[in-house]
Amino acid sequence: MHVAIESPQPGMTVVRPQGTLDMHSVPAFHQLLEAEVQRAERGLIVALADITCMDSSGLAVLIEGLKWSRGRALPYVLTHVTPAVQRVLELARLEHLFPIAPSVEEAERQCTRPVHAPPPPVRQRVTPATDADKAPGLLAVGALDAGEVS
Repeated sequence: MHVAIESPQPGMTVVRPQGTLDMHSVPAFHQLLEAEVQRAERGLIVALADITCMDSSGLAVLIEGLKWSRGRALPYVLTHVTPAVQRVLELARLEHLFPIAPSVEEAERQCTRPVHAPPPPVRQRVTPATDADKAPGLLAVGALDAGEVS
C-alpha cells in the first residue's frame, strides 16, 4: 500500500492511502496513521478516494485513528469516501461515527471548528431509600451534580 502525506496548511495533515485497506496492509497503515495523529496540530484528514477495497481491519484502523484524535482533541475527518468504504461503514452501522466531508477543502473547514471532548462520566451516589412505598432495605441511586462530592 502506498500512502501520500500532505500538509495543505500549517498543522493540518492529509493522509491519502491508496489501494486495499485490509488485514495485509493495515499494520503498516496503523503505524503511519498513529504517527500522523501525533504530529498533526490542527487536524487530520483521511482522504479515501483511492481505496478500492476495505475490510473490517481497515475499519478498525480508521476507528483507532478517531480514538487517538479524540484523545488529543484533534479534529479527524474522513473525505472522498468511496462506495467500497461506505458499504463497510454502513454494514457496521458506523456511518455516523465519523465526521465525513465531500472534499479536502470542506474537511479543512470542519477542522477549524472547535472539537468537543466527550462529556465526563456521571458519578452515581447510593443512598438508603426512605420513601414509604419502597420495600425495606432498598437503595436509591441518583446522579451527582457537578459540584457534589461524595
